[in-house]
Amino acid sequence: MKGRSALRCPAAEPTTLMSNQPEKPIEEIVREVGRYPLDAYHFVQECIGLAAERVHGPMSADQTAIAHWMAKNKIGPEELIQQREGDELPAEIAEALERVGGPSSMNRHVTGQELCWVIRDVALGVPVP
Repeated sequence: MKGRSALRCPAAEPTTLMSNQPEKPIEEIVREVGRYPLDAYHFVQECIGLAAERVHGPMSADQTAIAHWMAKNKIGPEELIQQREGDELPAEIAEALERVGGPSSMNRHVTGQELCWVIRDVALGVPVP
């Protein structure tokens, strides 16, 4: 895989939905570990986004806004729940969270099996999702 492919799903990038983000860029980590090329990490991340879209459907505008706010503020799902319970969320985020059905709607987990099927389909050129 040369460069980034059209499979990119920005809303599901690791910096969007995870807390405790690494302080190092992925390129530096790949150089240090040296086990797989950078393109392999990009490929798997793209497939994670595609798998999440296949399983959960595309993110709504509200989910995307919440995910971007979470990434900007470096908070994870647990902190989102705590801030909601403590009435500490900005009004627009609290309202968006209510419209999407609460914090559980932000869980876009996929199983290893679901991810493997998408990796297989992408490798075979099958349209995903």
